[in-house]
Amino acid sequence: MSVPAVKNEKNGKLGKNIKKPQLMFKDAVDNTHARFIPKISNKPNALKPLPKELVLLNSQDNISKNESNSLAISNLIHSEAVYDHPYQYELENFKPLSSQLEKPTPIKSGPVDTDSCIFVDGVNGLNMLIRELKQESEIAVDLEAHSFRSYQGITCLMQLSTRKTDYIVDTLALRANLNILNQVFTNPKIVKVFHGADQDIKWLQRDFGVYVVNLFDTGQAARVLELGLSREYLLKHYCKVESDKKYQKADWRERPLSKDM
Repeated sequence: MSVPAVKNEKNGKLGKNIKKPQLMFKDAVDNTHARFIPKISNKPNALKPLPKELVLLNSQDNISKNESNSLAISNLIHSEAVYDHPYQYELENFKPLSSQLEKPTPIKSGPVDTDSCIFVDGVNGLNMLIRELKQESEIAVDLEAHSFRSYQGITCLMQLSTRKTDYIVDTLALRANLNILNQVFTNPKIVKVFHGADQDIKWLQRDFGVYVVNLFDTGQAARVLELGLSREYLLKHYCKVESDKKYQKADWRERPLSKDM
């Protein structure tokens, strides 16, 4: 039986039927009310080692290797153990570099339509991206998620920007590989700039096992400065840019993305 087309919330037109991307995920989406187990088996930039239990639970090398490992993993899954945030110690002991606390001279960005943009949807491209990001002292991060007719929602795209280049990462295609971003996202020497990061941080941890050390939230900064939380206002006030909200409710599961999206 064919599935009826879904009406687009934005313009009322009938949208395309989109096959559930989670059917292709290597890791099954967990919609139960079981306790959250951090999806991390390797801890870059660690000041305190990752608990052995998490390594055993999440390492593909250990799964089904032998009967004793399978039994141990089963016992861990069904136990009532609650795990600390994997980077709790690093966050509690984080101290920004003195250079990060100095008042900088603002650097104007180039025209939006002339900046280069790279679409990353393969492992080779992701490895190249990591090499580039490691060279930076600050990067900007934003996520696009889909939650319509979904219990938990799915993170569909990640946008990463350096001073020179914008990247769009297909987090549906690379979902199982994105924990490599911890090499950059947990590096205390690199500032990760978000705006209103409350949901972004949850999505990164839940979907990819990605954690953030050294975060600057422009939304929280605007609140402290009593400028409100609107990114649109900040863009207009500081960058003279009128933001286009036409695709705010777009279905970011679509592939390929349209040119405008």
